Amino acid sequence: MSRSSSSASGVTAVKRARAELEAQDARAHAARIAKLSAIPVIGWLSFLPLDFILTALMYPASMGVVVSVRASVGVLLFGMQRLIQKRPPQTAHAVDMLLSAMMAILCGAIGVIACYSGGLASVHGAGAMIVMSAPSFVELPYRRGARVAFVGWLGFLITTIVTQGARGLLHSELVDPRISVVYGGYLLLLFAMGTIAVAGGHLGHRLRQQVYESRSIGRYKLKKLLGRGGMGEVWAAYHQGLRRDVALKILRDAGPRSVSRFEREVQALADLRHPNTVRVFDYGATDDGLLYYAMELLAGVDLAELVRKSGPLPPGRAVHLLLQAARALAEAHDKGMVHRDMKPENLFIANAGGEVDFVKVLDFGIVRLEKEGTETLTQQGQLAGTPAFMAPEVGRGSDADTRSDVYSLGAVLYCLLTGAPPFDGKGSAAMIAAHQSEPVVPPSLRMTSELPVDVEAVVLACLAKDPDVRPRDAGALADALAATDVARRWRPEEGTAEPESLSTQVGEPFTSSEGDSSDQKTRRLARP
Repeated sequence: MSRSSSSASGVTAVKRARAELEAQDARAHAARIAKLSAIPVIGWLSFLPLDFILTALMYPASMGVVVSVRASVGVLLFGMQRLIQKRPPQTAHAVDMLLSAMMAILCGAIGVIACYSGGLASVHGAGAMIVMSAPSFVELPYRRGARVAFVGWLGFLITTIVTQGARGLLHSELVDPRISVVYGGYLLLLFAMGTIAVAGGHLGHRLRQQVYESRSIGRYKLKKLLGRGGMGEVWAAYHQGLRRDVALKILRDAGPRSVSRFEREVQALADLRHPNTVRVFDYGATDDGLLYYAMELLAGVDLAELVRKSGPLPPGRAVHLLLQAARALAEAHDKGMVHRDMKPENLFIANAGGEVDFVKVLDFGIVRLEKEGTETLTQQGQLAGTPAFMAPEVGRGSDADTRSDVYSLGAVLYCLLTGAPPFDGKGSAAMIAAHQSEPVVPPSLRMTSELPVDVEAVVLACLAKDPDVRPRDAGALADALAATDVARRWRPEEGTAEPESLSTQVGEPFTSSEGDSSDQKTRRLARP
């Protein structure tokens, strides 16, 4: 590689890292704002008693105006708080706009109250100093923090000038030396407080940035958080010795059950050699006992995301993808392993070695060994798997076996063909019950295009309520899929997405309980 191309790639990498850091900053700021959003509401309304005290002791003010301002702004802040908690801002620009709006509203309202409670020299003006400290709590870089602080300062200045001008008192107060000195002092103090807050926020921002840039686990430098669950995280990382990008799965919860599940997943993946199973490169622990393992970092998209973006797939492509997954799972079944959570989120499409539409099977975290005496880690009363793709016998509390995985793969194929699981739009309990008792609508009746009869026969055989009627394991399912006419005629390059549309994804991170049967389990967690 030439020096110029190497330099260009280095600049590109720096830009990508900087963009990722800015995105993570925006998410961190949004989370911090959501957590602190109740403080402005409570703080604003808590000053109402002080208004009565100051009116009684110092200023003959109209309490009607003061209470009206307090109440209206309180309602506005409460509405903003609810909106922030439901839909936190996701970009740096949105964060800055939100903070600027809140600063302008609060400082401006304080300015109005001050004008009606003592004029430009009212002690209410000092209350704006509390608002001006906001940039230090959100930890913005100094340019962004300075803009936000200046908006707040300008809001106080404009509202006091406009309010007193409208009341016909501005000129008389400004020519009064005592009032003008006090008012000027307030403006200087607010400016100074804003400057200090901006400096403090920038310092916090730099410290967080340095922590981000220096994080490492063992020999791996962490680059980007891909997903987080109750037990751990998945990171894009870089092995500094091998100069290889990997996906690093880190166990944060060191409880015995979590450690057992983590070690079981590593052992399962290490025992599997099929090219359609995600590869594990390394496993270890840090000096402070943090467990991790490194697996291949895939650039592509999972099947759930593919269906969300593209809709139902052509039968040939759907069969081609499921055939690869079945062959990978067949190796696990031959070794006595049951995956127990086959779903679109755990089947990932990548371009591997120039081969397009290449499937990788992910997340063996709740794999179960079909060996006599092997202990299962699923607690009593919990179900392993995802309700939308769970076999009927598993929903009834029976142990999963290879035929349960076949049922789940059949449900995945059904989803690829129709765009939805066999029983969709229901709660978790209703979906589990539907798998046990409701007949499956043939996929051809939910499709706008023609479905080959032999493909539909395979789908319905997989989704049989009686496990004995299904293909006995993933190997038998793979044979049935390979025998279909579309499997013989389909060319993978006919259905692939453009590489530019793909994202980096490494599967689902840890959840707090392997038996979680909530709807949350069906969401795609590990996003870049």
